[in-house]
Amino acid sequence: MVVLHGDFGEHWLQAVKRLNIKTLGLHANPFQISVDGFLSFVEKQRKTIENLEEFGVSVQYYLHALNYLLPRSLFKVDGTLFRINEKGERTADFNGCPSSESTLKIIEENSYLFAVKLKQKSNAYHIWTDDDMGGDVRCHCDKCLRLTATEQNLIFSRAILKGLRKYDENARLSFLLYGKENYFKKLPEGIFVEFAPFKRRHDMPLTEGKENAYFRRTVKKLIATYGRKRVEVLEYFLSYDYVGFKNRKDRVLADVNFYRNLGVDTLSTFIVCKEEGYLLKENFDGIEKYMLL
Repeated sequence: MVVLHGDFGEHWLQAVKRLNIKTLGLHANPFQISVDGFLSFVEKQRKTIENLEEFGVSVQYYLHALNYLLPRSLFKVDGTLFRINEKGERTADFNGCPSSESTLKIIEENSYLFAVKLKQKSNAYHIWTDDDMGGDVRCHCDKCLRLTATEQNLIFSRAILKGLRKYDENARLSFLLYGKENYFKKLPEGIFVEFAPFKRRHDMPLTEGKENAYFRRTVKKLIATYGRKRVEVLEYFLSYDYVGFKNRKDRVLADVNFYRNLGVDTLSTFIVCKEEGYLLKENFDGIEKYMLL
């Protein structure tokens, strides 16, 4: 399960015991909280997190963090650290210039310092590049222009992983794919795919619909290319009660069975908690039903 930081608190101690949750992800929505703010939140919740870990729960952190690992304030110091957009303008809006060795060194060092602050015990990290929301946020400088957005993101990810491994030599880093990006034949050691089909049709099972056929084919290709051990799935709100996705119990069951039949080892989902007491009610509604599948 992956929850927004605002839905997390001490009440989860009872919830994980009741539902036998083994992995819990905390997500920082970049439109709701900064990375600095998230780090402060994690520190305030440190005792609860440690209690969960003592109970056997793997607590992991899910967030877009490149704007923290490559601080935007550096633009005034050295603009060449940052990307050139499609208009030919040097800008600090997204990510950076992956062809700059200085950029990658800064990201590597700050990734190590970031890991020190997170104190994550699990070696599976989910620290991603800036979320482009479908826009073209590649660097268009002469050296980067030949690289696709996926290739540029992979360069950043390798720098992040290099920094994480200064803190944890066994660190593994997820590489986020929404489903419509170009991908490559070989993954670098230590990196695994996190398939998050955000643009699928959510009002029907993944096994249905012309729009969903693309995502079905994509996840099958990813597993065939990299193997099921290196492809994890991060779905969106696989709980029956989420109004935005039409309360479709059959959709949840069909999706879970689809991924199971593909041999997916790790399937996570964002969930929605309406209120603190929601997790402690006798009837957990969609969350409990999902966990018991």
